[in-house]
Amino acid sequence: MRTNQRTSLASAVVLALSGIAGTAAAQTDKKDDDKTLEVIEVTAQKRVQSINDTAIAISAVSGDDITNRGDSSYDAAIKGTPSVKVQGIAQGAQVFIRGVGSQIDPAFADPAVATLIDGVYTGRTESVQAGTFDISRIEVLRGPQGTLYGRNASGGSMNVITRDPVLGDVEGYVTAQLGNFSMKRLEGALNLPVGDDFAIRVAGYKSSRDGYLSDGSMEDDSSALRVKALYVPSDETRVLLKYEKSTYEGNAANTVPVEGWEGNLTFPPFLAAFAPDGWVTDNPDDPWTNDKYHQPGLNKRDSVTYSLQASQDFDWATVNVIAAYSNHENSEKTSHLFGITDPDIFLACGSSDCYDDNTGNADYKTVEVRLDSPASSDVVWMVGGYFLKSQGDVGGDGQELTLGDAIYTYNQAFAPSETKAIFGQMTYPLSDTLRLTGGLRFSNDTRENSYELYDPEGVQLETDSQTTEDDSVTWKAGIEYDVSDDQLFYAHIASGFKQGGVNTTVPVTDFDPEELISYEAGMKNTLLDNHLQANFAVFYYDYMDYQVPTLQNIPVGDTGEISTFPVVLNAGDSSIYGAEATFDWIVSDAGRLKVSMSYLNTEYGETELPVNPFIDGGPYQLEGREMVNAPELTAMLGYEHSWYLDSGSLIAGITMNYSSDYMTSIEFYVPGARQESFTRTDASIRYESDSDWTLGLWVRNIEDEAQTTYVFPAYRRFVTSPRTFGLNFTYRY
Repeated sequence: MRTNQRTSLASAVVLALSGIAGTAAAQTDKKDDDKTLEVIEVTAQKRVQSINDTAIAISAVSGDDITNRGDSSYDAAIKGTPSVKVQGIAQGAQVFIRGVGSQIDPAFADPAVATLIDGVYTGRTESVQAGTFDISRIEVLRGPQGTLYGRNASGGSMNVITRDPVLGDVEGYVTAQLGNFSMKRLEGALNLPVGDDFAIRVAGYKSSRDGYLSDGSMEDDSSALRVKALYVPSDETRVLLKYEKSTYEGNAANTVPVEGWEGNLTFPPFLAAFAPDGWVTDNPDDPWTNDKYHQPGLNKRDSVTYSLQASQDFDWATVNVIAAYSNHENSEKTSHLFGITDPDIFLACGSSDCYDDNTGNADYKTVEVRLDSPASSDVVWMVGGYFLKSQGDVGGDGQELTLGDAIYTYNQAFAPSETKAIFGQMTYPLSDTLRLTGGLRFSNDTRENSYELYDPEGVQLETDSQTTEDDSVTWKAGIEYDVSDDQLFYAHIASGFKQGGVNTTVPVTDFDPEELISYEAGMKNTLLDNHLQANFAVFYYDYMDYQVPTLQNIPVGDTGEISTFPVVLNAGDSSIYGAEATFDWIVSDAGRLKVSMSYLNTEYGETELPVNPFIDGGPYQLEGREMVNAPELTAMLGYEHSWYLDSGSLIAGITMNYSSDYMTSIEFYVPGARQESFTRTDASIRYESDSDWTLGLWVRNIEDEAQTTYVFPAYRRFVTSPRTFGLNFTYRY
């Protein structure tokens, strides 16, 4: 049924695209004025700059591009960005930039790539898959951002900037979207001015889509609402308030079989008894078809954010304040690895009704106060302070540990984690063309875990707590040189830091923070009278104490018994080096070509992976092996062409992304861990009328091929979505 739906809808889209293109071909092209590349303004360095004057490797995706391509989440929007890999996991997604990322459960350690939404940090991986609506742009910063963004930005950052209210104008839009898998999405925004100095902007969306796995998993039923209020009583004062709430509920992420499982489901031993048929599916040639033992689970997510941004200009500086509170609640009832063949589930009821209900809640409170140099200053500087307090709850009370023939009770709790920091950065001109940049950040990070262990009679056997405290200094030193008015050379050395933490073992143990030192040089070139932008970067990373997640069978306190715990280890000194090139070329008044290429060489330091209790073998040595989610070669080729008609424009585009093979798991010995090289092609066509409406068609993953995003033991994996396509209609007022 699902395959037939994909085929019939694909045929309809192809016919529609052909018809529109044929109509356009019959028109006489109207020559537009000489088109040049638009100036993109970004705030990557916490001040407004042209993207080509920003002396770091950065890419930006506009909100309009996201809509035109049919992307509806942050992770989908950035997948074509140079040197970026997005790994889908059970709870959202993890972003890897230049091979730097994290595979650790977000309940125990924050990501290595920071996600900031309107300047506010969130460590929740669910946020990476949040729905996009009323977006101004998404900025992806490559390389460590430790000075300005602090801990957990050692790989870089993804900065989401939503649209602010506009003074004096009543405006807005409505976008309706229909697609295969019964996808329906409605998005809109309304901007309302109140007097001359106050405006409110309300935006939201509602989306539903059937699951793209045969069992109904990976479905979407989500919605969100955002309200922003802007008050500008004078040219010097600006206050912005935001409220945002989002919710998701549906069949959770699920795994599908890895090829080659036949005859190999021999470990753990219970598989042969509880899954006598193995991972048999109705259509083994369809990677999105599941077996009967992996029944869909349920997932529910709710989040709410309140934030305040205020700025006051003085002759000598601008005072900026950002304060925010966010709450994230996640409930997941799944079994990705063994499904109903898990002995506890099989013996209890043999259905998904007996899946464990795992909760993961988190609160974030953040405040940043910053002094920025005035716009007229030749010396660009900023100093500031930052405070973050996060409280995580992984549903740790009442866990059952089967030790021998008895069931023990295990309670665990995470005390609030705190970060305190002061930072500063300055860019000083030595001449009209040469500038020096230096920055420092001093941080203090704490994290605590405690536990209680009770025997079957309810008698407390052990209790303990463990606190980790990390003092860190991150820094940056660099030069900027204007080769000409249209060419910028930069070089810098910068450091990054990822917080350490505690393992939920009995007794608790800790793991060290990660540290990274980056050496990078690049050129940004605006050429051919602003028709071509050509950017280049080379880099080398010294990567220390890389955090390696594992599963281990280890002793449980003084009970004399052994149980399985997730444990984070630290790797020996690792290294990464590579190069990037991006080109954006207005080849004619009607054509635009985009090309990017990335090369990566990565290598783990000395690290021994202990025996995984679900793998019959080990231990294994990581030293010298390539790092996870770090393909040696990636490339993107995109072309967009416009036909100028009497009443509007017809615009067609196609983008192909290529990736060489790479590892999807640190546990390289797990069957299916290597994702083979692939191409992924997306296309779109839209008509933009002169009367404020747009009609578009889009298709993603034309090849209709699945890629592995994460692999488990016992021949299980997460995969990317199949071919999707749909229609957008937008009306602006």
